[in-house]
Amino acid sequence: MNWRILPLSLILAACTYSETPFGRYAEIDLPVQSQTTIHKTVTVNAPPGTTVNISETPVYYDPPPRRRCYYDEYERRRVCYR
Repeated sequence: MNWRILPLSLILAACTYSETPFGRYAEIDLPVQSQTTIHKTVTVNAPPGTTVNISETPVYYDPPPRRRCYYDEYERRRVCYR
């Protein structure tokens, strides 16, 4: 009976484990997305009609545009412009 429990639990947990002449093989199927809900009390003092965005993720700023540079052989220096 016990020899049936281990393979059944591995199949239900989305895990694969096998031993071959070439070595051991293990595969674990992890979830693609995890989500945690945290209940918080937030007080926002804003006038009516104001749009308030509340997020736990950091704000992403676009990186500055790359500068185009080249070597000016006449002036013998590197010249950059945007």
